[in-house]
Amino acid sequence: MPPADFGMSLLLNYHRSPSFFAFGLNSVGVDQRRVAAEALFDQVVIGTLIPVIDGIVALETAAEALRRIIAGEIFGKLVLHIDA
Repeated sequence: MPPADFGMSLLLNYHRSPSFFAFGLNSVGVDQRRVAAEALFDQVVIGTLIPVIDGIVALETAAEALRRIIAGEIFGKLVLHIDA
């Protein structure tokens, strides 16, 4: 039997990963990807799917933002902002 904190260990490592792939895109057909993308975009439009934004940072601080991502300090997305 695994230890009681086994799932927490996996969860911590998951959040430390800069990227996570549940499947390879080449394993899903183009039509299936299109249908899934449309469903996701529909949810965003009607407000039922809201992304988790950890922060909004200036493009000039992109190197520090990347360091934070690699260090696992981010939960959600970082948005790079460009002043026009």
